[in-house]
Amino acid sequence: MKYSKRLWSILFGTPLLPSVFKCFERRQSNKFELECMRVQQENALALGNQKLDMVAIDAQAREVEAIHREYAKITVKASQFWINFSSSCRPMLTYLIFLEFMTPMVMLAAGWIDEQHYSLIWDVPMQGIIAALSCYWYGQRNFSAK
Repeated sequence: MKYSKRLWSILFGTPLLPSVFKCFERRQSNKFELECMRVQQENALALGNQKLDMVAIDAQAREVEAIHREYAKITVKASQFWINFSSSCRPMLTYLIFLEFMTPMVMLAAGWIDEQHYSLIWDVPMQGIIAALSCYWYGQRNFSAK
């Protein structure tokens, strides 16, 4: 009986119980603060990535403007023939490569070559060239290292 009264007085009669409650409150508060800090860190990281993307887009736009300005300076000195030639060079190369892509297909369909010869022409490097041209002309018209 004596021990139970002492235990009762130690637990409820002394300031030990409020300090235990405060410890649990601090623990819960620390968990909440850690969770808030984790969410804030994720938000800051997402905002930083968004700002980085905006800066990259802005830099790309400025790069295109600088290229156009430089091209305008160069073309002032050139004759009209060379201006037209430089403007049509890339599209003409693209048309020639597309023709190189279509010719074996037509030849295969017409029976002029067999599938073995077609596979020698239409190999992985040629597929990569056609894919790159398609991405360039029908995409954003740039090759960037991302």
